[in-house]
Amino acid sequence: MGFRVVHARDMQTDLNRLRALGTTTLAGFTEVDEMAALRVPLDHLSQAAQHCGVNHLHYPIRDVTAPEGHDTRQAALTFAQELARRVESGETVTVYCRGGLGRSGMMAGAVLTVLGVPPAAAVQAVRSVRPGAIETRAQEEFVRWMAGTEAHETTPPGTQGRPV
Repeated sequence: MGFRVVHARDMQTDLNRLRALGTTTLAGFTEVDEMAALRVPLDHLSQAAQHCGVNHLHYPIRDVTAPEGHDTRQAALTFAQELARRVESGETVTVYCRGGLGRSGMMAGAVLTVLGVPPAAAVQAVRSVRPGAIETRAQEEFVRWMAGTEAHETTPPGTQGRPV
């Protein structure tokens, strides 16, 4: 027998609190149907975030998984680079998924890796503030994979040494 979790919080209150804590960008990794099942449609969340001055970005990842395949990983890399760019420019980025452990922890680790933190240290840093985060080996491996890419290069390929 399954169970259904219903979001019983006041979204605007939560978003206002995040904004008061300094959040400028809210990045989510849930799938659209997950949010609908929680009775939090993504379009409503985006509108509510915008209303209180928070940017809402969304990159869906299936629960308890990590991006797989070249194109999917490249898209996740691009998303992580965008979040890293925002952090580097002084923004405060808050990440979320349904439980706040797997996908959001993995992508927080990925962003740290893009910022130059070694993968093991990135995983440790995320777990130090969110015990249990980065739940699966595949998610840990994804953070390690980020270090093997040109993830830390924020300059587009072919433009090194030239103003962008």
